[in-house]
Amino acid sequence: EPREWDDGSDAARHQKYIEELPAVVDHAVMGLREAMARDNRILGEIELLEKLPGLALPHNTRPDYNSRGDLKTKWSSPSKRSKSGWQNASLPSSLTGMFDLNNVFQAAGFWATNGGQPPFLVYANASDYRIFHPENCDELKDDFLADVVEEIKVQHRCTENLLRAAETKEQLLGMVAPDFNEIAWREPPGYIAEAKRIWGMQ
Repeated sequence: EPREWDDGSDAARHQKYIEELPAVVDHAVMGLREAMARDNRILGEIELLEKLPGLALPHNTRPDYNSRGDLKTKWSSPSKRSKSGWQNASLPSSLTGMFDLNNVFQAAGFWATNGGQPPFLVYANASDYRIFHPENCDELKDDFLADVVEEIKVQHRCTENLLRAAETKEQLLGMVAPDFNEIAWREPPGYIAEAKRIWGMQ
């Protein structure tokens, strides 16, 4: 069901994505078949839960396919400059962009918890698909992934230090300041109201 608590744009996206869905699915299937063509079998999403060296708590991640790959779908977006009112979704040409590097961090988590299996990322939209793997993408090579894992460990270590320092949930929340403009906070008004209550912002 489309959201009812925004400006109505989600309802328009909902209808557009219903139209695009069959083509996106077709390209996703083609990309996944190619990415896993050498595999003996295909497994769906699993949970990987392993401690990274030097940390107390395990890293938790869920690769979509064969313990090492993920599917990313791309969808058209509203555009006032287009006659149709929509801008076609584009596929990344590399994984160096800010949002695509987030996916590299995700893949590095797979790699660090599955015994170093080579990761892959499949991007699909209504017109095509693109596959990234260590043979065609420097950001998915072992040395780059190892550096990313070290960054992940720094972030996790910071979280662990906060958890150790706080004796209560209220103390823990008081050690971080939420930015409700971030994309992660695009939630229904009731969620935001409760979060602001917990942080004492109402």
